[in-house]
Amino acid sequence: MPNVSHTLLWTAVFVLLIELPSAALGQMEFFESPYGIDPTQMNGSCDVCQQASGEPDWFNSAYGGFEADGLDSQCGCEDLSSMGMPAFADSGDSQQFGMEPYGCDSCAMTPNMYGYAAPMGFPSACNQCDSCAPVGCAAPAFGCQTCCPCGNAAPIWLGAEALIWSTSSTSLPPLVTTSENGRQQLDAGVIGRPATQVLYGGNNIFNGMHGGFRLRGGVNFDQCGVSGMDAEFFMLGTRQESYHADSIGDPILARPFLNAATGLNDSQLVAFPDLASGTIDIATRSRLNSAAIHYREVFWKECDPGSPCQDDCWRSGPRSFSLGFQMGPRFVNLRDSFSVSERLTGIETGDVYQIQDSFRTRNQFLGCEPGLFGTHQRRRWSLDGGVRLGIGVTRQQLNVSGQTVVTQSGVTTTSPGGFLAQRTNSGSWEHNRFTLLPQFDVGLGYQMTNTWRASVGYSLMYWGNVLRATEQIDPVINPGLLPPEQNPLTGPLRPAPLLHESSYLAHGITIGLERRW
Repeated sequence: MPNVSHTLLWTAVFVLLIELPSAALGQMEFFESPYGIDPTQMNGSCDVCQQASGEPDWFNSAYGGFEADGLDSQCGCEDLSSMGMPAFADSGDSQQFGMEPYGCDSCAMTPNMYGYAAPMGFPSACNQCDSCAPVGCAAPAFGCQTCCPCGNAAPIWLGAEALIWSTSSTSLPPLVTTSENGRQQLDAGVIGRPATQVLYGGNNIFNGMHGGFRLRGGVNFDQCGVSGMDAEFFMLGTRQESYHADSIGDPILARPFLNAATGLNDSQLVAFPDLASGTIDIATRSRLNSAAIHYREVFWKECDPGSPCQDDCWRSGPRSFSLGFQMGPRFVNLRDSFSVSERLTGIETGDVYQIQDSFRTRNQFLGCEPGLFGTHQRRRWSLDGGVRLGIGVTRQQLNVSGQTVVTQSGVTTTSPGGFLAQRTNSGSWEHNRFTLLPQFDVGLGYQMTNTWRASVGYSLMYWGNVLRATEQIDPVINPGLLPPEQNPLTGPLRPAPLLHESSYLAHGITIGLERRW
């Protein structure tokens, strides 16, 4: 069976929808009779503040039929004294109905959806009227709407931006080298020796631009947009750098290092004629994301509504300038990883060596972010800017691990420690650092319609103390630590954990689209 309560509810709604227009027309007919005004023409609300801020054009030209010059402007009205309405201006009817002779100051009156029905006891489109000079309302008796000098603000807004940003590069030590065939084994791949070439490393990576996105949204706590909340989240696409090399012995492949025992450059052979064949794979990744929530409040605002517009008020909207303050929590996360996988096979013995190194860093900023923002609007165009300063703590994490798997005569042995990651620098470290994290944003916006806005801008964020994975590689190695470790071990305990800090800059172009409700 159908739900009885739902049936009754929908029946009541239907009756209300039928009866309300009839009641309204009945009231308008009452209004028409003593004052000679056609209720069919009273079909709009003319609020200069809403008109200037891009609200729909409620007023139509039918008001001109009243010979009320003040109502001919779609952006407000003049004094009622000049409106040619004797019933209001000269007779005692205004007192009879509890009205003042002059209903509003210059450009202040806002007829509601029933025209002047409010003083007659008719329903009103709004409940109150602010004294928001110079474009404020002066006569609550006329049922004026609450008015904002620079226009009403949208209660909710959402935006999406494409990011084309550049981030700070990170340095790599020389990781893979080669030499001409015919070189002696002790000289092959050693940096500084004749004919040795660096195949990979010894430079900076992650240069250039790459893409990402940013989502923004907010709510206004009041219709003038003085206070509210906003939130944002952005992410840059994962940056990747990879390298692969393989050889059956020709060409020569080697991994260079500085021998801690001798203090001289040395190399570990991956592929060498008649000795070993092998492959090496290197992968580096980096990813940045951030989130923030702010309470914001405008503390200074001025505007010029401009001259009355003729057709589309939003097209020739106000010129305004505002400054505000914001504060809230900010979270930023930067993750880096670096890994090397090496596999070599002895040509004579068939022994297989699989060597792996891994360096991972994570930087997490959490703090409070105060800031200032400003907007300059001129008709459809707006210039927005803001500066913020995150004050908090960066949690730095470093994880280093290595492993060597050796298969000899069918027997597999796994040992901790690889090549760049030995027991002397393997493990996990965590530190907290006080951090100031500034950010600057500027954008140029264009109001395409009443609700859609496009923008292009520039953003910059600076992070002064982060750990990058590739910068934790110690190129100084004690060969005695390579599995199987010498016993007893002689020489320095290298490689060592570096915990090297660096600065991080992310900046670039933003292209966005925004929707307001």
